[in-house]
Amino acid sequence: MRVKKALWPSHTMSKPSYWKYVIGAITIVKSSSFRWFSPFSVSLDHDLIQDLNKRLDALWRYDQYIANADGHPELQKMWRDFKQQEQENVKRLKQCVAKEIEQDCF
Repeated sequence: MRVKKALWPSHTMSKPSYWKYVIGAITIVKSSSFRWFSPFSVSLDHDLIQDLNKRLDALWRYDQYIANADGHPELQKMWRDFKQQEQENVKRLKQCVAKEIEQDCF
């Protein structure tokens, strides 16, 4: 039977090997039953807020596009449809952010 080495990296480990170890440890911890703070969760939070901000800006622009398409009912309908889709996306993103906050993951 072979004895496994300790899980902690040695001080002689090269930088690429060390980072492979760190990423592997983060993967193991994130897949277990508890939540561990990691740079990846910060990135996830940033992505959610950044995309929400982008979509909220788009909603304002759609109002402008609808006004600019005055006299072109087909274009106004298209912009209204896009705005409706974006409102649904914003609602879904807000729900995701709320869920992350409830789970203390934010």
